[in-house]
Amino acid sequence: GDAWELTAIDWRHGDKVVKPGEPGWEHAKFAWRCSLITHMTVVHHLVWTHWIVANALASSSRETLGPDHPVRRLLQIVTYNTYSINHNSALSLFPEAGMLHRMSCFHYEQLQGVFAHAAETWSFKTWPEVYAETQLPEGVKAKLPIFEDGLPLRQAP
Repeated sequence: GDAWELTAIDWRHGDKVVKPGEPGWEHAKFAWRCSLITHMTVVHHLVWTHWIVANALASSSRETLGPDHPVRRLLQIVTYNTYSINHNSALSLFPEAGMLHRMSCFHYEQLQGVFAHAAETWSFKTWPEVYAETQLPEGVKAKLPIFEDGLPLRQAP
């Protein structure tokens, strides 16, 4: 079926693969969970969504469309305060000993590497490309709203 069970974790810091019941299993699960949360927060949310996509959308709409252009007026609803949010996030989340550094499980040099990885790996992709590249079984994708509704919404006339 579509039930998933975690059977092992490649615990890099411990330099070994750990399985349920083995010494280090609880720590490996904790480290994996912290790493995943940091990756999703830094890469997908902060860098890709806020600093790259939202900033580009807000900037390009203001720089290329007149103040009364209907598309600019529509985009203003979703880009309102983007500059302020991004600026404040850079001041509070990125610095050493900033909120994100204190919340993560990484030394600052490692966290900077996560930010660099985010910037280096971003590329524009259509939703069908994201759907195809996401490595989840189709049965799991069918149950996740972002996948279940994403393609039909994109294909709507």
